Amino acid sequence: MRIVSISYNDLVEQKQETLLTATEEAFGPQGLGIIVIRDVPEFAVLRQRVLEEAAKLGELGKTNHFTNVLDDCISPESNYSTGWSHGKEQLTQGVPDTSKGSFYANPLVPNLLEAVLQRDDFKDIHEEKLRKQANDNPSFFAPNVFPRACPELEPALTSMGKLIHHVGCLVARACQDYCREKHELSIPLHSIVAESLNCKARLLHYYDEPKNGNNWWCGWHKDHGALTGLVPCMYRKDGKEIKLEEPSLYIQTRNGENIGVSWPADCLAFQLGETFQILTNGLLEATPHAVKRVEEGCTREALAVFLQPEFDFPLTANYTEEILSSTVRPLKQRYRPGCTFGEFHNATVQAFQAK
Repeated sequence: MRIVSISYNDLVEQKQETLLTATEEAFGPQGLGIIVIRDVPEFAVLRQRVLEEAAKLGELGKTNHFTNVLDDCISPESNYSTGWSHGKEQLTQGVPDTSKGSFYANPLVPNLLEAVLQRDDFKDIHEEKLRKQANDNPSFFAPNVFPRACPELEPALTSMGKLIHHVGCLVARACQDYCREKHELSIPLHSIVAESLNCKARLLHYYDEPKNGNNWWCGWHKDHGALTGLVPCMYRKDGKEIKLEEPSLYIQTRNGENIGVSWPADCLAFQLGETFQILTNGLLEATPHAVKRVEEGCTREALAVFLQPEFDFPLTANYTEEILSSTVRPLKQRYRPGCTFGEFHNATVQAFQAK
């Protein structure tokens, strides 16, 4: 199976025939749940900058000294959903994940609550209610915290995150047009992400620990947002970037086969998330994916940007799913018809939080 690829200009110019075919092949019932976008302006330069910052963070964040160096960007009060975290997540139940370190930030706004309060369309909502909502949901609303030890991190991450959000809005519009044209299903997928200030970037450093019988850097899961922008990873060894042919990202197909995928370093990819799967009642499908360890002594730098609805956005579809992999947290354990995205988000964060 191949990854579907289209050009950035196809998205901008809304070449309907090309986009309808590509959307179905990528996100439809036979697709891999991923699409690659070529020729995105400035992407290659921004990728290099931000992934080099991931490598710096990973080195600073090694266990036993990260609390001294990165203490100013560790946020337990947000359930480690902003700033630096290590060993605070579990993809295999009961086993804290120490194989990677993560840095979370909103690339669109430094403080989601204050940005929402300043929007014209929220001017009639009582400020006290919004502040209480933010206080009650810290994993969703916690403001960005960047480390003093990495002064180039914030501009690198926000520049790349904003570019990914821009392209992701175009992908969401293509998904919306596909649902309308092919299935007469009218869902505002574009505005759901384009009008939302809730965007979360996750910069990742995968450590070069010995495999010790564990072949996976990251276990099987689905992303719970609308779309996930994926920057092609960078491998490093002995402090230098290296090239590897072996893929590290694996996707589980509809028939349960695990396939390794990769794409050129100058191309941006998007995976479909569970939120768009729910809203389209399964017309568009998210796929389970995992990260496999590659060469010994090699680190992996990566960036995922999660495009998501606002907290109060209602997930009204009465959707049920069939889970292909027993290691993926069942959607029915985290989603109930009529819940808001914020409630779905909180349930998902709790499901993956290390106890």
